[in-house]
Amino acid sequence: MNKHLFVYGTLRTGLKHPEAEWLSEHSELIGSATAKGKLYRIGWYPGLVESDEGTVLGELLLLDHPANILKRLDVYEGVEQGEYERKEAEIIVDGSAAMAWVYYFLGETGDLRWIPSGDFMQDLNTHFD
Repeated sequence: MNKHLFVYGTLRTGLKHPEAEWLSEHSELIGSATAKGKLYRIGWYPGLVESDEGTVLGELLLLDHPANILKRLDVYEGVEQGEYERKEAEIIVDGSAAMAWVYYFLGETGDLRWIPSGDFMQDLNTHFD
């Protein structure tokens, strides 16, 4: 099982979210990374939509116990409810390609605000909705 996870929203380090804090205790931060796709604001959290256009900024993590961690994160991300799906995708870290688990948003984006920078942390600092 792949031990790498790409996080781009509420699970990123630096956010004082309980799940992010828990995840940081069970993983190692490898560094900043990017993934192809478009990022949208869904209320207080973002959603990455698969696309060949756009780049989303996040972090690559090395998981201590992938199966257990991903099981918990699948619940947090609403995988069973069909809000997100988890799948492996190519990400770029330190100029090199790597495969990592990524949570992709499955909902409609028509009424959502697109985050052109692809950076949820930057968006949090400029938009407070």
